[in-house]
Amino acid sequence: MVTVKIISRIVMVTVLFFAISFCPTQTSNAQSSDFPFEIEYDLRKQGPAIGNEFPLMDYLSMDWEVIPVESLKNKTLVINIWYVGCKGCKQEEPFLSKLSASFKGSDEILFLSFSMSHEDKTRKYFEKNGDFGYQTMLMKRDEVENKFNVITSPTHFIIKNGILLEKFTYPVAHESIFNWYHQRIIEINEM
Repeated sequence: MVTVKIISRIVMVTVLFFAISFCPTQTSNAQSSDFPFEIEYDLRKQGPAIGNEFPLMDYLSMDWEVIPVESLKNKTLVINIWYVGCKGCKQEEPFLSKLSASFKGSDEILFLSFSMSHEDKTRKYFEKNGDFGYQTMLMKRDEVENKFNVITSPTHFIIKNGILLEKFTYPVAHESIFNWYHQRIIEINEM
C-alpha cells in the first residue's frame, strides 16, 4: 500500500514535470514600461508586430450581425482572444466586465472577443455564466490562429486606426493589471 502511494506520487511528479516542460510559456510583450509584473515575455510569434497593421476584416458576431471592416478603421479596438475551459480566461472575466463597463457609451472604443471554442460551446457557456461585455465574434480556432497568429490564451490586443499598438498574453485577473490595462486603453485612444 505504501509502495503504491510512493509510485503514484513519483509518476504524478514526473507527469507534472513533463507537462510544465512542454507547455507554452505565458508571455507578454506589453510595451509600456510600467506593466505591473516582471514576466519573461516573448510574443514575437503571436499576432503582428507592434506598430504594424492589424488584420482587420468583416466579422460576424454571435448575434449574427455583420461588423464591416469600414466601421472598425477609425476606432480603438480592444480585442480579447480566449476559449471555454481556459482558467486564466475565466479568472479575468470579472475584470473584463468592469473594463468594458467603464467605457460603455464610448463611440470611439469597441470591445471585441474571439472565442476559439466552437460556437455551440461558447453559446452554452454564455447562457450559463453570462458574457463579459465584449461583442463576441464567430471565428473558428484555426481561423484565429491563421488570421491573428495566436495560439495562447488569453491574448489581448489594442488597435488604433487599424494599427496594433499593444499586445500581451496574460490574464487581466489582478487589480494592478486591470489598472494598467485601463490606463493603456485611455492613452492609446487619446493618441
